[in-house]
Amino acid sequence: GLGKSVLFSCIGIEVIEAWDGDPERARCPVSFVSGPNLVRRIRATFNVPEGEHHEREADVYNELTGVSLLILDDVGKEQPRSYRFTQEMYWYIISSRVEAGLPVVINSRLPLTGEDSLEQVMGVDTVDRLYGMAGGAITEMTGQSFRKIWKVP
Repeated sequence: GLGKSVLFSCIGIEVIEAWDGDPERARCPVSFVSGPNLVRRIRATFNVPEGEHHEREADVYNELTGVSLLILDDVGKEQPRSYRFTQEMYWYIISSRVEAGLPVVINSRLPLTGEDSLEQVMGVDTVDRLYGMAGGAITEMTGQSFRKIWKVP
């Protein structure tokens, strides 16, 4: 309702427009994925393969850890059966990106610490890595939901 996803979409579009399909860099430089869809996508790799195309867990992680800019939207909206799963998932992605020197941009409705926080969903060590990546430059967006103001469904 504050425009976080719209803002992050604009960041991704700006990076893609600057990329302009450069043939030297054939791979799109941005991956935009929501927390809930990420969990679903990785869990789907655990299923018995159906049909010709079955994405493997390694394929998902390779995409997310190797893309030039990873945008994670709505982190914390996942409904995990276990926070251990989401903590391991996010640790692997963030840690791999830190080691490769690749940026990640994250938005969430959750606070960083405390009860019902990013620390609970992503893990304390992962959030600590995010602090390090951001050099302390973490912005909190607050305000009333535009959907409520404009009465948008």
